[in-house]
Amino acid sequence: MTKNARDGYFNGGRVPFGYSAVPEGKRKRLTILEDEAQIVREIFDLYVAGMGCKLIAVQLNE
Repeated sequence: MTKNARDGYFNGGRVPFGYSAVPEGKRKRLTILEDEAQIVREIFDLYVAGMGCKLIAVQLNE
């Protein structure tokens, strides 16, 4: 499992928001889904600016 991760392959489980698991033979690599990644970047920027989780959720739901 460690070697798999070191080689850049996905070890399974739920794919994180902002990524897609793309098959490469018997393994999969994570690739960025740009539409979702933009939301992740926005969340990060709001957090760095001092906004808390609840306010970030309100902002995203507007």
